Amino acid sequence: MRLTTSALFLLALPGLALADPADCPATSDNQDISALLDTADSALDGADVEAFRKTIDRVAMDLPCMSESISTASAARLHALQGIQQYVSGEHDQATASFLAARTLNSAVALPGGLFPEGHEIHSAFGAGDVDAVQSLKVPGPKGQDLLIDGAATREKPLDRPFIGQLTDADGIAQTRYLGVGEAVIDYSVNPLTRLTSNGDRAKRLHLSLGAAALAGAVYGYQWKEFLEFQAVENATLEPDEAQGYRTQNIALLSTSSTLALVSVGIAFGARNVADE
Repeated sequence: MRLTTSALFLLALPGLALADPADCPATSDNQDISALLDTADSALDGADVEAFRKTIDRVAMDLPCMSESISTASAARLHALQGIQQYVSGEHDQATASFLAARTLNSAVALPGGLFPEGHEIHSAFGAGDVDAVQSLKVPGPKGQDLLIDGAATREKPLDRPFIGQLTDADGIAQTRYLGVGEAVIDYSVNPLTRLTSNGDRAKRLHLSLGAAALAGAVYGYQWKEFLEFQAVENATLEPDEAQGYRTQNIALLSTSSTLALVSVGIAFGARNVADE
């Protein structure tokens, strides 16, 4: 059965208005979410608008209460479901992004045929976008926690599609959020060892590194010159006190140049961004 245009737009919802994790009366898991998605699919196939609405409300309540990482299959189906909501409400660009997310996670994901038979215009939006061209950005890692994106442990935040973000800690899943295109990753304390630097900061560090290296080379060159002069005159004209002074000066210059060289290496290492490890 195919819904009429007026009935179709009854499905339009503002999106997944997710509950706050602190308000969860109980936890949910992938089996719960999968069962709800089955119910939603059945409602769409049967053109049961009221059942679909109630199911979406339940998904919005249960998703933030997950006690485990969401499965790839459930994440893909949920993205497809969100895409349907967006498409029928006229948000075609957002729908295309949600469909892209679904197809990126599961190439076999499909629209419910009962509501959207072959030839329906939504299939153009569903197939738009290249899953191999999805852009991402590496984000800093959380302190004392792990970041999951659509169920996978990664710090590669998708830039042109929505995703389900989760934080895990020693006790399990700490937070689950459905995040749209352009939304920030879940708020968390950043691990300073994975903090990213901008290209400008990286350039400044490289310049400092080169400056420190050049200064180290100049100091070492001067120390080597002084050392050769000392060697030439040590046994001929220097008194014991003068010789000791030369030795002390050379040791100090050598230590300075070595320190500057180490500083140069440290700055250069920082510039390459430890977050790439």
